[in-house]
This record gives sequence, C-alpha cells and structure tokens, in this order.
Amino acid sequence: MDWFEFDVEGAAGLHVRVESQNGQLKFVLDNTGDQVADLRGLFFDLKNSATIGSLSATGSSITAQAKGDEAVVNLGNGATMAGAGTFDFGVAFGTAGIGKDDIHHAEFTLSSATGALSLADVYGMDFGVRFTSVGDIDGARNGSLKLTDKGFGDIHYGTPPIGPGPIGPGGPVLTPPPGGLGDIVL
Repeated sequence: MDWFEFDVEGAAGLHVRVESQNGQLKFVLDNTGDQVADLRGLFFDLKNSATIGSLSATGSSITAQAKGDEAVVNLGNGATMAGAGTFDFGVAFGTAGIGKDDIHHAEFTLSSATGALSLADVYGMDFGVRFTSVGDIDGARNGSLKLTDKGFGDIHYGTPPIGPGPIGPGGPVLTPPPGGLGDIVL
C-alpha cells in the first residue's frame, strides 16, 4: 500500500493522509494547528474529470457528499466553500455546530463504480477544508475557516502507520519501489 500526506495550514489546520487500498482511496483527516475546530467538510478536485460521476464515499462520520466537474461548493448546513473555490467532489462530516458532535478526526473511503482509483487521481490537485466552531481549546469557539491547498506531500511506499495523524519527525519516507513513482506524474 502506498500513501501521501500533506498539511492544510491555518490557525486550525488539517493533516491529510491519502492511502491507496485495492483500487480505492482511504482518506485519514486530523485537526492540527494552534486552535481547535469542528471539521465540517473536505472538498477536492480529481485529475481525470471522466471519473467524477462514478465516485462515492463511505465513512461513519459522513452526512453528505456531492460530485460534479468544478461544481461542488455547498454541501449544506455550514459545509460550504462559497467564495473560496469550486471542486469536483465534497464530503460533509457530522452536524452543524458542536452541540451534537465536534469532529477532529475523520476517515472515509473513496471508490469508483467504473474502475480502480490511484494516488495519481488526487495527488497535486486542489483541496478545500471547511471548519466551523473555531477557537482556543479552553475559550470561545465562534470562528470559522475555509482553507485551500494543493495536495502535494511526501509520497510513501509500504504500510502507513497505524492510527490518526502525521508520522512525525523521523518517520519513514521510503524509497520508491523498482520502476519509480508509477502513475504519479509530477
């Protein structure tokens, strides 16, 4: 299994790890940064727009998803990137506000009904993150953030670490297998 990871930086940021698993992509998302926030949505583009219509996401925290070539902006109930860009796919997590849930970690699997997905489908593409209830850990949480970034990061080969979060300093960035990066074109 291969994977890549990157950070979407902000006062409350998001660490994103994307793992290739048997033709599907597993996304592991964790809050980072100096402030805490409720993760409401992850939005991203795909390299091949022909696959967009065949995509679906599964995960325990997912409450909505949408797809459309540069057409996804608003998933409802505060999970919106309005004013920050349009995307090909979006996934909403939990409920609006922190009264019922407060999501700091989420995982989901993206699959296609028409064929296998690979890291190359999302590597280097535009990503957007929607946070609500942003604030200090022991303070008021009345802020919100819309963050964007390119999905570039360290490419790893082998089995990712178990559990949420980044692998941290000194973690393995393994050398590519024979044949190089495969279908990831930089």
